[in-house]
Amino acid sequence: GARFSQRWRVLARSAVPLPGGDEHWPLEVSANGQPIAVVADESGHPQVWVEAGELALAGRFEWQRRPESLPVPAAVALIELEVDGTAVFPLQRAGDALWLGQAASAVREADALSLQVFRRLADDVPARLDTTILLQVSGEGREVDFGVVLPEGFVPVGLDGDLPARIDERGALRAQLRPGSHQIQLAARALNPPVRVTRPPAAAAWP
Repeated sequence: GARFSQRWRVLARSAVPLPGGDEHWPLEVSANGQPIAVVADESGHPQVWVEAGELALAGRFEWQRRPESLPVPAAVALIELEVDGTAVFPLQRAGDALWLGQAASAVREADALSLQVFRRLADDVPARLDTTILLQVSGEGREVDFGVVLPEGFVPVGLDGDLPARIDERGALRAQLRPGSHQIQLAARALNPPVRVTRPPAAAAWP
């Protein structure tokens, strides 16, 4: 499992966010050494209600196998992390996910990735291109650069899915992968009426 501690200066009665989530809920949480109730916020994330003053929070997590990441609110800016007694720096964070890495004792699957890509071009003004990417991932959590995924003349207008992903300054899609089946959806529009739409050169792993 794991243990965590936080120090807060609270100016008025407030809800203070805790690390963890539905899958790994914080246990035995205390405030200044006294047990305190943990409740879910509107999104289901753990929090505690506290009065104004100096506050030291502590708690723990239990798991049979260490997860590769743990939810930590993005509002928590300063984190010190130790894994198996070793300080981890720099930290890997993606949104609310703090990456812990895979336990050294775990049986590791080989890194593998397969993709299916589906596109729909709507001949509107402007033309719209929807791209759906289905991923099958095994092995360790990792970040992958899929290269430029949009045809020339198209710009992204929306990116969604169940993996942390972004379009970088090159126009390349980058995603933080974890084992399992996942989906990424990319919406784009044409800057000018397209006469011809050509797929960009395929990067590694791209079909």
